[in-house]
Amino acid sequence: MAEEPKKPTSFNIITSRGDPEHATTLSGHHVEKLERVVIPSPFASGNFITLKCADYHMEHFVYIDPMFDKTLPESETKSYWFAMCTCGSPAVIISGVEAARHEGVAPNPAIEWMLVCQFYQTSLIQGGHGYHLNQDKRKWS
Repeated sequence: MAEEPKKPTSFNIITSRGDPEHATTLSGHHVEKLERVVIPSPFASGNFITLKCADYHMEHFVYIDPMFDKTLPESETKSYWFAMCTCGSPAVIISGVEAARHEGVAPNPAIEWMLVCQFYQTSLIQGGHGYHLNQDKRKWS
């Protein structure tokens, strides 16, 4: 039996920039910066987990994409990633005290899961300095 072709993933682009607390996605949804988000648990059906959102100091923020859990018509040829950063990068879940430390959070064993900008986190780990998709690679002075 042949595998069903996968739907391409669509990233919800921010259409307005400049407000570090609010944004409007290309789909017209308004999103806002939150300290924590609650999502269905990937580990146990019917349960939920709370994620601390990374704080990017008034430049960008991560959010749950409002289009992710929408029921789309069968004719829709794309699917949506569950979380995004306002820079345009997907947001991902990281775990562990060491990962949280990279995000500038004081080591605390109670912090187990965080929602972070994938691009920022990758550049932070690889180059020692995190930056977003549309940012200059220079460090802040």
